[in-house]
Amino acid sequence: GVLLRSPNTTAVFALAAAAQDPTVAVSSTSRHDANLQVLTDALAMSHCQFLLHGLSGVTETSIFFNLELHRGAINLEDDDDDGHPSVADFERQLQQLR
Repeated sequence: GVLLRSPNTTAVFALAAAAQDPTVAVSSTSRHDANLQVLTDALAMSHCQFLLHGLSGVTETSIFFNLELHRGAINLEDDDDDGHPSVADFERQLQQLR
């Protein structure tokens, strides 16, 4: 099945703010619904083998759900060498899947 994050192009974290803006047409979404959507995203991402991502609490949560992702995740915004694979390592891992 197809997993939809949001009923429109508004990011989940912006739904509450957008609902307060009368110029933005969004369906009314409770904080509970937005939280549920974010947790659904994190759980869906946790089923991936590899993640190419930026700084994101949702991504970090998905890694906590699946600790194997720690070795298969590249944070493009993290300059520290903290045990994560480099972009070159990531590329080699993906080539091994061929």
